[in-house]
Amino acid sequence: MTRPLHSLASLPQVGTRLTVRMDRLALGGEGVGRWEGRVVFVPYACPGDVLEAEVTAAYPRYVRAQIVRILTPAPQRVSPPCPYHFCVGHQPTQVCGGCSWQHLTYEAQLEAKRQLVEETLLRIGRLSEVRVSPTLGMAHPWRYRNKVQQPVGWDGHRVISGFYAPGTHQIVPIEECLVQPELSVAILNKTKTLLAQYHLEPYDAPRHQGWVRHLLVRLIQRRALLVFVTRTPDFPNESPVVRALCRDFPELVGLHQNINPARTNVILGPRWRKLHGADFLEEHLGNLRLRVSPGSFFQVNTPQAETLYQVVKTWSTGEGEHFLICIVA
Repeated sequence: MTRPLHSLASLPQVGTRLTVRMDRLALGGEGVGRWEGRVVFVPYACPGDVLEAEVTAAYPRYVRAQIVRILTPAPQRVSPPCPYHFCVGHQPTQVCGGCSWQHLTYEAQLEAKRQLVEETLLRIGRLSEVRVSPTLGMAHPWRYRNKVQQPVGWDGHRVISGFYAPGTHQIVPIEECLVQPELSVAILNKTKTLLAQYHLEPYDAPRHQGWVRHLLVRLIQRRALLVFVTRTPDFPNESPVVRALCRDFPELVGLHQNINPARTNVILGPRWRKLHGADFLEEHLGNLRLRVSPGSFFQVNTPQAETLYQVVKTWSTGEGEHFLICIVA
């Protein structure tokens, strides 16, 4: 039952259900609305939604809530194509934290990003008369990531890898990911099978025990690198694991081990060891030829990196002074 409106002095209790209309998106991607003069933040909301939302935290100036029911969906709301994305009725621990905007049309995502930049410049940067051009989008905004890193764990029955549930270190196990190339997904799934087959123990963070912490795949021009991030420098059954992966994936041109012995949330450690093959992948962006090693920084969206470079190149050839902020998505 929806709680009736009261004065601003009335602080809703955790568990209270509110009816709220969402007006816009916040920088973190949450929907923003108002209830009795307070700002209400609701994850996975869409501007224009009218929601029944349950309070999860309440403060004098704002409230956090979660969706119970979508009373009136916004025109820009769509069903997320990914089965691991949030849907009404999902428990928070079932939701993959890798993506948070698949419930919006792609056009709505692009416009939301433009508005967020404009709002940041106006309200936080205190700039006036700011003109933010439309966000430069992709023709096909799927299967674009050239790098993925997944934590590895044990769910009590099997080796799992995936992404953390939002705001937690609890792994949501996944077997598919629509923003990763199919080859990356296949390499990760095969690697999990080998970890189980050869009894390679997943890392247990609270106890700081176990061996494999993360798996990392880079994929450029149908050539891949795979990294085992481990707590210790040993590699039990290294030869059969490497042999099986190279046999099943001719595109896998290099395998590496990164050793991270620390109690930390940082993924990569200071030590590297090559297991097989190539030290790097090569990418071409316009006239640039880049060598991308397993641990180096590189834009994860290669087509949009090229778009970004081209925009900067075009603007930098003009005369006079220019101030450019480029958004690609």
